[in-house]
Amino acid sequence: MDKQNAESAATRIEAMKALQEERWSDPYELSKKLRTSFRADKKERKVRDEGDDVVRKSYGLPSDLLLEDVTVEQQDEARLLWQAQQARTDRERLSGKAQAQKDGSGTRITFWQSNTLAQEGQS
Repeated sequence: MDKQNAESAATRIEAMKALQEERWSDPYELSKKLRTSFRADKKERKVRDEGDDVVRKSYGLPSDLLLEDVTVEQQDEARLLWQAQQARTDRERLSGKAQAQKDGSGTRITFWQSNTLAQEGQS
């Protein structure tokens, strides 16, 4: 039994040595692949950081604020929410204009007043 274990261990050791020699046979090539990978990652980070700087600058955000990466699904969800809000705002504006026409006083009603009137009409 011990002889079988020793032979099995020797076989595994030889396999591990072969794998190690295969991986480290050319350290220059391995280092080259690693450097190439780092350069590609650095380019991606640079492009992302430049885009983040544009967003920070356009919204007046602090330069040390870290922005989150956004997935396509999150972008789609945000777009749908924004469109729904825009539609709701448009409906409120239209109902405010209709109320102003019904008022007939000829005075100009502000958006805030039209929202107030629309909310009073809903209650």
